[in-house]
Amino acid sequence: MGISEEESLAMRLHTNALAIIRGISSSSSDGTPGYYVPPLHKLTGELLLKLGLELSDSVESFLLLVLSPAESGAGASYAAQDGLLLYITYSGLINNKLLLHIKTAIDILLKNAMTHPQQASVILNSLLEHVQKDFKINNNKKKETIETLCTELISHWQDLSLWWENGSKDLKSAAVTLLQKMIALQPKLLLKSADGSKPLVTMYTAMIGDEKLELSFKAVMIDLLPSFLLLSSPEYQSQLKGSLNRLVSLQFPLTSSELPAGGPLLNEYTNIIEKLCNSLVASGSLVLLELIINIMCREVRHVCEEKIQTSLHQFIS
Repeated sequence: MGISEEESLAMRLHTNALAIIRGISSSSSDGTPGYYVPPLHKLTGELLLKLGLELSDSVESFLLLVLSPAESGAGASYAAQDGLLLYITYSGLINNKLLLHIKTAIDILLKNAMTHPQQASVILNSLLEHVQKDFKINNNKKKETIETLCTELISHWQDLSLWWENGSKDLKSAAVTLLQKMIALQPKLLLKSADGSKPLVTMYTAMIGDEKLELSFKAVMIDLLPSFLLLSSPEYQSQLKGSLNRLVSLQFPLTSSELPAGGPLLNEYTNIIEKLCNSLVASGSLVLLELIINIMCREVRHVCEEKIQTSLHQFIS
């Protein structure tokens, strides 16, 4: 079954908007895309794109155009960056359309996340930011849209497994950034989706226990720890305990005095300890209580002794 005349016209309009962007785009000296859109060109592209989006009842063909213009039929001369520039230029307009078809959009983006990781990461992060700040609908509908967006991301999280299992540090960071923004939108996200949170827990514990990832990376992840510690599943608690113990045994010094005073390693270490203490107070986790006490008892006086004692007092009270 062929596409309708409206869909065909919509694709031509989208391709014309893409042509306008490509015609004025350029690359900077470091290879990153850079461009200036003259007001008249930008308005023309916006009108073409807006009409095309209004004509189309679907977002699939448009998303494929953004992800890979050459593969979508726009022409072999188009590069992947051209589609990304089109999206960046008109992200607000495009995001509003995608959020009206959020289940389809998430399905397409995550299925293409490994072949087109940069585009998928940019769009997913932008959607999460847009729905919080700029999505112009009533509060009830906005809340529903946020919940649907986060739920769809969780249900498809396994599609990102190649990012966090064998991906580069940049891809792992992209996955963590997505999770950060999801939890910021819905602090009890993991509790609401406890049954479907296994891929997220697997990703989180694998990264926490990965000795190849430096402590500065782990510090970002520890900020998310309270949300994971709220999960009551014995399986999840065991995974978290194992990964935290691995972090301590492989990347923490036996005593804090081993690290040069004022050096970057000590700063990273104390930053992690302080975040663990904050997580203890926020979560009330016995797993974390045991971990922190074991760290403190390794030496007569820990470099973060006061912070640890304060957090233990807050935990008890």
